[in-house]
Amino acid sequence: MDIRNMLVEMAGYPEVKINEAGFEFSPAYAAMNRSDLNIGGKSNFILSGRIENYIPYLFKDDVLRGNLSLQSKLVDLTEIMSKLTDASDEDTTALALIKVPENLDFDFNAQIDQFEYDKIKAQNVRGHILVKNGILSIREAGLNILGGRITMNADYDTRDTLKPVMKADLNMESMAIRDAFNTFNTVQKLAPAAKGIAGQFNLKMTYNSLLGADMMPLIHTISGGGRLQSNEVTLLESASYDKMKELLNLGEKYTNTFKDLNVSFKVNEGRIYVSPFDTKVGNIKMNISGDQGIDQTLNYEIRTEIPRSDLGSSVNSVIDNLSAQAAMFGIAYKPAEILKVNVKVTGTFGKPVVTPFFGSSAGVEAARVKEEIQSAVKQAVDEKVDQTMEKVRSEAVIQGDRLVREAEEKAQQLRDEAAKAAEKIRLEADAQAQRLIREAEPKGAVAKLAAQKAADSLKREADKRAEQVISEADAKADALVREAKAKREEMLEKI
Repeated sequence: MDIRNMLVEMAGYPEVKINEAGFEFSPAYAAMNRSDLNIGGKSNFILSGRIENYIPYLFKDDVLRGNLSLQSKLVDLTEIMSKLTDASDEDTTALALIKVPENLDFDFNAQIDQFEYDKIKAQNVRGHILVKNGILSIREAGLNILGGRITMNADYDTRDTLKPVMKADLNMESMAIRDAFNTFNTVQKLAPAAKGIAGQFNLKMTYNSLLGADMMPLIHTISGGGRLQSNEVTLLESASYDKMKELLNLGEKYTNTFKDLNVSFKVNEGRIYVSPFDTKVGNIKMNISGDQGIDQTLNYEIRTEIPRSDLGSSVNSVIDNLSAQAAMFGIAYKPAEILKVNVKVTGTFGKPVVTPFFGSSAGVEAARVKEEIQSAVKQAVDEKVDQTMEKVRSEAVIQGDRLVREAEEKAQQLRDEAAKAAEKIRLEADAQAQRLIREAEPKGAVAKLAAQKAADSLKREADKRAEQVISEADAKADALVREAKAKREEMLEKI
């Protein structure tokens, strides 16, 4: 049966124009031969493939099986959704939760040259879609967007309609940070600072969340983790960094460009936990770690090493003057050319609070120098006991900090090794699954179905083992750091 130039119009739906469609029916299957149609004014679709078991599906609610392919030059989902109306004729341009039927078994290949939805403009969309047992799975999918490319594997599970789940493994390459903020709602919620950051990034991460009725992720349920990399980013707007520069007397002209970012992170219940990582801003070395939440709260520690020459002139004048006063008493004091400055960033993105700890600002460093000199003068007149105790305590602080730093490095190593092991487990399971399917294909549909089930089971077990490896590594890593911090406190308490 052939259809040509048919226009279908229904109230509450976009018009469908069937330019050309060829159908072949038999009791066992229905086949489409290059069906060419337009939905709305812009979107075009070319469909072909074969649907099996359609008669038992219609009359007995049996499983409908299909193997289809889609090609399109443009899919404008914004226009299509704008044409959809509910019973009360209210506009429903937003996405709504769609339940995946559990009596569908479809294998679907899609190739879309241009895809548009709201702010999302994507090109070269390719994907392999599987629909089975109430789960829509996307495999080896990719698209070009925001000057970069996203590839992914994902599962959309609606078997529990009250708790629909989205799982994904994402790989983003050469993405523009500010464009990602302006385009994706999830980035705006989890990383509001991205609005004021220029640069490109690469990101690999695992993702898991529940979905709301509007198909958007419930932010507080997001979990996962991954690694973000960038050669260079520039802070165009950052209240936290502006306050930090003010605290350190770096001046307005000091660079806002961060180099060589390699950040490992985890997401749990909508909060991002960042493992310690090194970066460089001008001549300043930084080690940054901490966490932030969807409530915009911040909890970061920034450990820096700053050349004295980069500090404000007023701070250096104070330090030099104190050194001269010490010399009058015959005490030689030469402040280090590299000052170790540590700060704590709390508060919120809009109203950050930047405070020093362990003598962490240049101003506090000057005060520390003054205290040391006054103590030295007193010791020269009286006794050397306090000097000895101070030296012991200083050495204990250095040793304790070294213990914690080494523990943090070893903890990160454990996490990185676990991530690699987990990825290897998933890759091996995926390879086994693909082999099962390939070997079953020549044996017919039943064998292929059984192989697919076995393949899915393999992947689920691999995911469980991978998550267990990561979880055990996290527990060991956290225990290492806790133990090191406890030893540091014990050392200091004994002095």
